[in-house]
This record gives sequence, structure tokens and C-alpha cells, in this order.
Amino acid sequence: TYLLRTTMGAIEQDLSSEGIIRIHRSTLVRASSVREVRSDGSGGGVFVVDGGAELRVSRRLWRQALASLSDCRFVKVLD
Repeated sequence: TYLLRTTMGAIEQDLSSEGIIRIHRSTLVRASSVREVRSDGSGGGVFVVDGGAELRVSRRLWRQALASLSDCRFVKVLD
């Protein structure tokens, strides 16, 4: 565990070349670890990652996050 004094935006920018995407106000995820995508019907959704963890994707970042997955290997999309 590390303590960082910087903004999430700065961390996101630094790690974007590593395939890390922002999916919520305080959540970053490696795009290649996403295995399943589910819409929640309200403009946002859930990403299921390796290991089965379900991560909430905000409405504000939903489209951007989906676009970031277009370069990844197969991801199961559920509506």
C-alpha cells in the first residue's frame, strides 16, 4: 500500500499508456482484466473483472470506458 498525494486525473493520465482506464470517480481498472460488461439501464453499468469482482461504471464514464475496451480481447457484453 502506498500513499499518494495527487489527483485521480493525474494518476489516470500517467497510467493510460499501460491500459488503465477510469470507470468511476475513484476507480481505475486495467482494461485487459475486464471479462464481462453489463448495462444497468440507467446509463452506467458494471464491469466484471478477472476473479469475479464487479466494479461499478459511472454514467459519466460509461461510453468512454466502453470505447477503451474496443482494443481488448473478447469481452462478454450483456444488456
